[in-house]
Amino acid sequence: MVGPYCKAAILDMDGVIADSERLHFITFNEILSRYKISIPEKYYYLHYSGTGSSFIFRDAFARNNVAGDLDSCLHERMELYDKYVREGRLQIIPGFRQAYDWLLSNKIPAIFASGS
Repeated sequence: MVGPYCKAAILDMDGVIADSERLHFITFNEILSRYKISIPEKYYYLHYSGTGSSFIFRDAFARNNVAGDLDSCLHERMELYDKYVREGRLQIIPGFRQAYDWLLSNKIPAIFASGS
């Protein structure tokens, strides 16, 4: 028996269901490479993880003294991210499937959420 303490679950996409941040890191660097900008992985996770795309592009352009096309970069990065997701490059967090199956087997409703 599960008990009365768990009536439903809200599952966040980033970091609970999938490691989307890694794919974001890759796509930002691919788009920025045309401007000869590379974001080091450690810098990305310390300063950009969880922030918005506009902020990341603006900051990368400013730190590298580059006049980039923000609208084009935003559009192209989202297309590239979607393409990689369709290709199966989004990694599911280890253990998620088992946890989700447990929720289902205990008839606990679950919804998926994202801050994006």
